[in-house]
Amino acid sequence: MFSPLDLPIWDYNQNYEVVDAWLNGDRVRLEFAGPVGSGHAIVDLENHVAVELQYLDVLYIVRDLSITLHGDVGRTTST
Repeated sequence: MFSPLDLPIWDYNQNYEVVDAWLNGDRVRLEFAGPVGSGHAIVDLENHVAVELQYLDVLYIVRDLSITLHGDVGRTTST
C-alpha cells in the first residue's frame, strides 16, 4: 500500500513508520508519521485496495471502487 510513498515525488529519502492502526469492519486505518509529515491510509481488506490516503496535506479518495476494480477508469468504448 505505501509503495507510492517511496516514489521520489514524496521525497522517499525521508522515512515514515506506521504509528497506529485499527480495524473498522472490512477496513483498516493506518496512521503513519515521519520527519516530513504524517498522514493516514484506509485499506479495504475485502478488495485489498487503498481507498483513502492523506499525506502532505493532500487527501486522495477512491470514489467508486467498482470502477477501479474493473479497470474501467479512462477506458473509452467504440461503436
